[in-house]
Amino acid sequence: MGMGEYAVDVKFRALRKQMAFIKEKLEKSRTVRDLHTVERRKLGVPFVSLAGYTSSGKTTLFNRLTSESKEASPNLFTTLSTTTRMVTFSNSKSRVLLSDTVGFISRLPAYLVESFKSTLDELRYADLVLLMVDASEPLDSIRTKFMSCRETLSELEVDPGRILLVLNKMDLLPDRDRSHIDEDSLFKDFDSVNISATEGYGLRQLRNHILQRTSKA
Repeated sequence: MGMGEYAVDVKFRALRKQMAFIKEKLEKSRTVRDLHTVERRKLGVPFVSLAGYTSSGKTTLFNRLTSESKEASPNLFTTLSTTTRMVTFSNSKSRVLLSDTVGFISRLPAYLVESFKSTLDELRYADLVLLMVDASEPLDSIRTKFMSCRETLSELEVDPGRILLVLNKMDLLPDRDRSHIDEDSLFKDFDSVNISATEGYGLRQLRNHILQRTSKA
């Protein structure tokens, strides 16, 4: 390049500008979410957020509870942004705002961490977090993913008392046996409910849990 400037210097300068632009967009996104949180509080409607590993069934459950038809897929990054809908329970006059968030991913590349945490930031404002777990997986896999979820929620400063463990895909277990989870000390501090989002099994019990927990919000 002219005046002794190397091509790599030009590329680095362009990258720095791009990084600054992305950081500015993330900051604006946080500001918008903060405003949305304030508006939701004005409505006086409890805010419930779905969280959990990719492919745990969050979007399938979201569609069940909201009668939406969001795309549900085992592929990564199917859900990239937060979707929020009002849910009215047929057996009461109670309503909640239900939010579907991006799925947790292990060993996330460093350059994506800040963006994902920005998207997941809404979890810290939720009155109740439904932490989805694929109960059909081997126990070692369940434990590893659950610990990863807990670490992420802790980093987001989510109160463990606002977490309800939702054991999904119980239809894939013989006789809906969840003893391998019930007997594990890792899960003993959390209230839990077992469901099948695809079959609709356990959803009435889940709704009762949501009503009971959010009535205190």
